[in-house]
Amino acid sequence: MARITNDQIKNYSRGGGSFFTLKDGESANVRFLYNNYNDVEAFVVHEFAKNQNYATIDCARQEGDPIDVCKWCASGNRPVVRIVIPIYNEDTGEIQYWKRSGSFVENTLKPYFDEIPANQPISGQVYKLKRTGKDMKDTTYTPIPVSINDGKTKDQFGEIKDPFEINIIRPSDYDYNPDTQPANNQNGQNMQQSAPAATRRTLDMF
Repeated sequence: MARITNDQIKNYSRGGGSFFTLKDGESANVRFLYNNYNDVEAFVVHEFAKNQNYATIDCARQEGDPIDVCKWCASGNRPVVRIVIPIYNEDTGEIQYWKRSGSFVENTLKPYFDEIPANQPISGQVYKLKRTGKDMKDTTYTPIPVSINDGKTKDQFGEIKDPFEINIIRPSDYDYNPDTQPANNQNGQNMQQSAPAATRRTLDMF
């Protein structure tokens, strides 16, 4: 994934969802909107960043498919695993979305989730999430539990939108051309496209 600044990250999504972001040294009180770890959905995608034009596009291939099933694979772009984490930001009172790698969720967040008793929802726990580092390559995020689990389930915080609905992930047939067409339209409106079935997989497949 190309290195980007905090100001540029908003260009990944302009379709009705609020992106969660922190700058170096900042923190926020958040809930991860999962009832349990099985709720975590991973997506196999292709990521692009050129001419200030960013796009995350669904990979059309399923396991065992030839490479030419997906035009982005056939063009030489390596697929990666991304997870769009729904977050309830306690400081702003809204649901936001945070796109992270599968390894980040597995190695950084899951150990904290594993500490939550099986009969309590992940979303019942408030964390102080702090960012340290300016460049994405050198940045770390540390979640610190700051409350007793209050048992609130993810549905108590409002509608969690699909990443395709809010254009965080584009369908595999999306026509990405950074030289002629911005990945998001200028007015920030949803771009209506017919989306094929997304390549959704549980995290334990990776």
